[in-house]
Amino acid sequence: MKLITEASADKLRGGFYTPETIAEFVLSWGINGSSDFDILEPSCGDGVFLEQLQKQKFKYKSITAIELDEEEASKADKINLKNKQLINDDFHIYCNNTDKRFDLVEVIRLTFVINFLIDNNRLKQGIFLSKRD
Repeated sequence: MKLITEASADKLRGGFYTPETIAEFVLSWGINGSSDFDILEPSCGDGVFLEQLQKQKFKYKSITAIELDEEEASKADKINLKNKQLINDDFHIYCNNTDKRFDLVEVIRLTFVINFLIDNNRLKQGIFLSKRD
């Protein structure tokens, strides 16, 4: 167990960075040949899922990526994708102030995001990349 004094700044703020291979797999599984999904990335970090959308040439309608950390949001914003909206803000603030609905939500460890979206009728369909607790 790491003590707070031994933990990195990323870990202290709750940062978890998904490996590229997992991001590619999750997107491939979630998109599953579709080309018209509105995708939500509620905590995009430096943009590994955005990079995989670009690198693997996945088709989609739009991608909304949210990142609280300004430095990480800046990195993710440099990834050139069509119909991308990058928002440097807290996910909860964004979600409470939008009526936008999504077909696909990228969540690896963020099951609270799914619960929030379900409870607030923000999902168009029941497509999940993580099991609801």
